[in-house]
Amino acid sequence: MPFVTVIGAGGSTVTVPYTTTQNVAIARQIAANITASVLAGNTVAHQDLTPPLPAGKTGEFVKTIDGLSVMPAGYSDVVNVSKNAIIYGSGDNGQQILSGTGNLTFFSFAGSGTLAGGGGDNSIYIAATDTGSWDINTDVGHNQIVDFGTGASSISPGGGSNLVQLGGGQYTVNSTGNDTVVGGTGAETVGVTGTASDVVVGHSSDLNFINGQGASTVLGQAGSDTIFAGFGGGLYKGGSAGNNLLQGGFGAATLQAGGNNDTLIAGPGAAPQALFAASGSETLDGSGSSGADTFYGGSGHATINLGLGTNIVGFIDGSAGGTDIVNSFASGTDTINLHGYPSGEVSNVVGNQTLSGGNVTISLSDGTQVTFTSLGHLLTSSDFTTI
Repeated sequence: MPFVTVIGAGGSTVTVPYTTTQNVAIARQIAANITASVLAGNTVAHQDLTPPLPAGKTGEFVKTIDGLSVMPAGYSDVVNVSKNAIIYGSGDNGQQILSGTGNLTFFSFAGSGTLAGGGGDNSIYIAATDTGSWDINTDVGHNQIVDFGTGASSISPGGGSNLVQLGGGQYTVNSTGNDTVVGGTGAETVGVTGTASDVVVGHSSDLNFINGQGASTVLGQAGSDTIFAGFGGGLYKGGSAGNNLLQGGFGAATLQAGGNNDTLIAGPGAAPQALFAASGSETLDGSGSSGADTFYGGSGHATINLGLGTNIVGFIDGSAGGTDIVNSFASGTDTINLHGYPSGEVSNVVGNQTLSGGNVTISLSDGTQVTFTSLGHLLTSSDFTTI
């Protein structure tokens, strides 16, 4: 089992165990900082007690006994080796928190700092009153990290199944486990490493999401989001604030527009992807894709650029109704799918289409109008399928 050592009360050596090596490097740096400050006489170390500090000194608190400890101002360094600890931070800037393989519950209402946790089930709470920036690192285990602060914080939840809840700050979340991340009113960048599969709910935040090799789910809700589906694919929906950019990556992915001025891009690989327009003016771009992709028009104004694969342009009665432009449609390779429309819809569409300057325009019974640019010939019933 990896560990770090730090000087404690009375010159003792405190060994802090870690389950994996994930946080050992940052923990060693914290331990070295604390040790150097104690040896220089700038920090006074105490074990399981927080007596008043001499003038001009800071405190190191070594916790070996389970239960609650409240750090007075000045006790900016905490070393926890108990099995079950509840610790309230001092409110100082530059706090340094080391915790081993026990379970840590940590509260901060003010200040800033760095926390390097071990493999316990940890609960970290940064209150909305805290304007400082935190670097929070937990290890394997089931961790809950609630950061409602308004600073610029970095959060690495570790390899377990974790819950991360965010507030009005600027956040970077480094995900290596199967995590659930809930945004707030700020902005966050969530990066997934390895085969982890995340669930991310944006709320009204602006989200930047970079997926890894697992299949993740991202629901933008009310924000404006930039999403890259990576190698794992998954389900991704942009926020209703619009100006979303969703890139399908290399896996099987479903991309759904959320607002106005959205751009949805099918990935360059052969994995099939489905792109759904919504009620705004959107671009569904498959021009760089060689996969068998499906592009669905919505109730707004969608521009659909088809790629080199076998593509489907779909319209769902009740969800369509917009005015769409389709570029690079290839009869015999690509197909128009009409889902849920009345019987005889294809015959009516084929019989009433118009050809002008090489462009073909069709009208559906729900009011949807679609122009296929540079087609050069009328569509036939063989260009359509129905469900």
